[in-house]
Amino acid sequence: MAITGGEARRVTGDTMAMVRSWLKEMNPTLNELKKAFIATTEGAVGGAVLGGMVGMAIIACRNPRALASLSRTQYARVWARDLSAMSAASSGIESIMRGIRGKDDLTSELVSGSGSGLAFSFVSQGLKGQPAHALSWAAGFAVLSGAFYKVIDS
Repeated sequence: MAITGGEARRVTGDTMAMVRSWLKEMNPTLNELKKAFIATTEGAVGGAVLGGMVGMAIIACRNPRALASLSRTQYARVWARDLSAMSAASSGIESIMRGIRGKDDLTSELVSGSGSGLAFSFVSQGLKGQPAHALSWAAGFAVLSGAFYKVIDS
């Protein structure tokens, strides 16, 4: 219930639709930022889940009894952390590039791939790593991302 002019009035779905359209007209950038935030969050959660499953599968393949030990399952955390950072960076940058450029193309894939490579480098080594190492990860991920885009596109 909203109070207007001393009277209580019910906010209907039509009123909310008018407010949403007014907000989009007032600040279209806010809508793009919301989309980028959602894409980044989805990428981070999806990457963490996938990374945890991959890490657990690798541990199970190496030693099936290792899953009982909590200290050995820390390996799955590393995979979850790394894949979470990579997919969050890739999804977020790709969403921002789509909002800025208005299209999905090779350039967007190359930029999101390089951002994903930088995120992986920073997460795996922190700021202790060499800049050349970080740039090599960025270039490698950009090439892989571009190659995947070209294979899927054709």
